[in-house]
Amino acid sequence: QQASRHTCLAYPPSPPSSPAAHPPNPPQAVREAGMRAVRETLGTEWQTVAGWVASELEANGKVVLKPVESAGSDGVKLCASLEESKAHFETLMGAQRRVGAQGGAVLCQEFLVGPEYVVDTVTSAGEHKVTAVWKYDKRPCNGAAFVYFGMLPVPPSEAVAQRLIGYVLPVLDALQIRYGATHGEVILTKDGPCLVEMNCRPHGGDGNWLPMARALTGGYSQVDALLDAFVEPQRFAALPPCPGTWQAAAQEFLVVSTQEGKVASAPGYELARSLRSFVSLEAFVSVGDQLARTVDVFTQAASIVLVHADAAVVTEDAAALRRLEQSGDFFTLAVEYPYQTRESLLASAVGTPTATRVPLPASASATGSVHSLSSGGHSASFVIDTTPSSPTLRRPERRPPRVARPALRPSGLSVPFVGTAGRLARMARVGA
Repeated sequence: QQASRHTCLAYPPSPPSSPAAHPPNPPQAVREAGMRAVRETLGTEWQTVAGWVASELEANGKVVLKPVESAGSDGVKLCASLEESKAHFETLMGAQRRVGAQGGAVLCQEFLVGPEYVVDTVTSAGEHKVTAVWKYDKRPCNGAAFVYFGMLPVPPSEAVAQRLIGYVLPVLDALQIRYGATHGEVILTKDGPCLVEMNCRPHGGDGNWLPMARALTGGYSQVDALLDAFVEPQRFAALPPCPGTWQAAAQEFLVVSTQEGKVASAPGYELARSLRSFVSLEAFVSVGDQLARTVDVFTQAASIVLVHADAAVVTEDAAALRRLEQSGDFFTLAVEYPYQTRESLLASAVGTPTATRVPLPASASATGSVHSLSSGGHSASFVIDTTPSSPTLRRPERRPPRVARPALRPSGLSVPFVGTAGRLARMARVGA
């Protein structure tokens, strides 16, 4: 409706008294329609959600906490105890997230086990059309439970795609979606599909997926279908309810970093551009930037789109990129030398004193007598111990060799100057 007001496009407004003007709570509406939806609760104060979290932990052992106003897994955490849940709840309420306002609210959800899928749709006058089905490659990494490693298209003809589509379209009806694009995230649990989020917007990801979608469908994407629904309804009507057989093979490869430091070079970018299936590269980190360990979408290093007529080529190219990434050679990091004090530099040059067993001189007989050894310009003193145990060197003291320094005697002075005074005197002498 907002887009309609700003663009003068025809959009049938909902009367203020209609249900569409006051959309229902999504999980509740889905459950009332007889379908599975994620268990969840929402709050801005810990005491209002503590009981629900405790009950969920007792039943399943884990619970997911996330900010309601953010994106890209920012602030999403899998918690395994009440103490951990409370600490993360308070962190989310007291910290500004990457997207949205501080202190919006915290959403507590059941932890769903299973692969995560996305069903993208466009709706016009209640007619839903599926534009793509995707599978997220999410794995634990760097201490985070939900790190994106990539996204793969799912052929609409596959049984899993048909099962997901058969679940999502009734969900859209239950949520009273009649116009616009939706990005539905669904986890396929052992009990069947379960809605996690229904985002009333097109697929995100900076639009990197657009070349993939158009190659897969043979010419259109969710964004194209959305524009057609508003400005060329006849073209939207001509689109199939769901794409047919994919016309190509594709995937989005997301570069995950397990290192941190300043980037000196990016051999991985060079490799990506040389691949047969390479289409595009969006580098989030460039030479000279600081590389962070990947824990969410905002700390990913790059997005690489691969498309080719031969699926084997795409698989082979993605494997080559992953091998380079996992070897730690995707980026070359600059060597940064930490600041060292005079004492630490001297210690590293001379070495750390250690106790060493050495044969004693024949003259060493009395306990407590002091002897010295020298080697390589360094000297060490030791004390004789003639107890029944083997003779040892106790607490040797290694010292750097003494270097004779010529006295700095400026003209007319008989006392040698040292330090800053000596340097100034030498400068005066040279100037003379």
